Amino acid sequence: MRKLSIYIGLFLIISSCKKLNDPMENPPRGNSYLKFIHANPAAPALDLYSQYYNQTNKIGVEISHKKSLPPIGYMQLQSSDNPTSSGVGTYWFHTRAAQTKDTINKPTTILLSKDKYQTLFSIDSAGTPKLLIFEDNFQKPDSGFALFRFFNANLNSGKLTLTNGTNPSNPVDFMNISNFVNVSATNHNFTVLDENGNSLQTLNLTLKNKVAYTFFFSDSLYYSQQTE
Repeated sequence: MRKLSIYIGLFLIISSCKKLNDPMENPPRGNSYLKFIHANPAAPALDLYSQYYNQTNKIGVEISHKKSLPPIGYMQLQSSDNPTSSGVGTYWFHTRAAQTKDTINKPTTILLSKDKYQTLFSIDSAGTPKLLIFEDNFQKPDSGFALFRFFNANLNSGKLTLTNGTNPSNPVDFMNISNFVNVSATNHNFTVLDENGNSLQTLNLTLKNKVAYTFFFSDSLYYSQQTE
């Protein structure tokens, strides 16, 4: 009887270890939607990698500065809410130089929320490449309108504002992003203003109907289309 108890105990220990370490034993997760923007002018073209369930996958190839992946819209990935104690459910994102394969952005832990849209930025923070993620809270604009928001990727700029002349974003510090602003889907002159109201750069762009945009200022002003 004593031997039988020992065997049962060992079986329970082995079974519990398998459930902790085998990701297939964890509850199924939903989907998450991710966009990657290369906003680091000091970095070369990047390959984006994700590590999940101890598998490393290249999910973006040769993304150059001021470009995004995908160009329009979002990648669909498995969400990573409520990671287990063994780390299952957590993504580690990193980038490597597309040509030399040198690591540029070191592995960064990211939780992708279920049914959420998020944007991952690669930026230059005082000479150190860094990954930042933001949740994209917006609803598709009505017909005749578009949305824009502004990300400050310039280390030495202080607070910056993006305006089309009548509809300014809220001022944002370095490594911060504004709320979305609703504007007409027409031609606009977008100007970056410093804390004193001085113009740093103006970009002329015709916004498409019912489309959301992210503008970012690093060494210059760029934009990425979030939706079609």
